[in-house]
Amino acid sequence: MALRIKSRWHDDESERSLEEIAGALAFISWRIDKDKAINLHGEDFIYETDEQRMAVIVEYLIFQLQIVDRIAHQRLGLNEEERRQLVVTLAKHLAGHLQDNSVDLFGPGDYIQPFVEKIISAELNMQISVTATMGRPTLSCVTWDMRFNRSWERPRRTAG
Repeated sequence: MALRIKSRWHDDESERSLEEIAGALAFISWRIDKDKAINLHGEDFIYETDEQRMAVIVEYLIFQLQIVDRIAHQRLGLNEEERRQLVVTLAKHLAGHLQDNSVDLFGPGDYIQPFVEKIISAELNMQISVTATMGRPTLSCVTWDMRFNRSWERPRRTAG
């Protein structure tokens, strides 16, 4: 079955903040990644545990985070601060979705820190494998924020 994704804002005329865009991207990413994990199961990939299924979803989340970072850098023309704000806010929203869903499945615990460590690991692997023709590595702004221990609490929704 096809996954339906809302591709338009309720009020197309309004300007959207990077915070709003990141929140929408996180919600869509979570839905896509969960759907892809389900599709793998439908293709006879056997998940032995819920932890294994969640690990697959985490890999998809990190991959999509890298894609957004690359597009923000290469195609959207965002300056470094805007790009950092978009990607870091997206990562925080993704971490929030992961935390909420992991608590529902596995009970109380910190599920954000392992996610953050995987993002750092992905960034380090990208730095090692990047070539001159690809440009600079991705996720550097997320890694920078993590290394300086910025708050990894999910951004609060504002009314409106």
